[in-house]
Amino acid sequence: MTLNEPVLSTLPLLHWRLPRKKAGGNMWRKRFIRVGGAGVFFGLLLFLAVGPLATRIETAGVWLAEHVGLAGVFVYVYVVDTLIVPAAVDLLFPFVSAWNYLSLVAVLSGASIAGGISGFLIGRNLNRVPAIARLTTRYRIEHIDLFTKYGRRTIIIAALLPIPFSTISWLAGTFDMPLEDYIVGALFRIPRMAITLVMFQSGIALFG
Repeated sequence: MTLNEPVLSTLPLLHWRLPRKKAGGNMWRKRFIRVGGAGVFFGLLLFLAVGPLATRIETAGVWLAEHVGLAGVFVYVYVVDTLIVPAAVDLLFPFVSAWNYLSLVAVLSGASIAGGISGFLIGRNLNRVPAIARLTTRYRIEHIDLFTKYGRRTIIIAALLPIPFSTISWLAGTFDMPLEDYIVGALFRIPRMAITLVMFQSGIALFG
């Protein structure tokens, strides 16, 4: 019996540790869902506010692509990924999928990353407004580690998924996420654009 005592004595410790790791993972997922849900809700409010402009924004994007070329694509993507507007980057893919692949990926990715950084800075400066800071203080205290501790992971997920990237960028800035961590996550817009464009060129609208 004495030989088994050291082994048995470690079992409670193992049972105590394993749930903590699992709980931590669940906590991160719950916070991501809650903050993401708040971001979608906030984006939806703005979407409804400027909803009547949706058709005009999309028409302007197509016009810019067809008449201005790559520069027009850059302007449209930059605006869409900077501001929370009722328009999507994916709108352009059917109209530009026959263009040079490498040039188009470079422009789409560069404009999206630049727009995301601009949205991030907008969010950071909005948080300097006293009225907005008071409204978001409690929420920031409860969920700030989602962007400070897990910030890169959060932005990487947002960069790869077909969700409003500008909304997440504004939230990251509002939560005072380190800019360098945000940029690392935003770089994943490159594979997002590259893969989506391949799908459109293959006749498969993966995100559309």
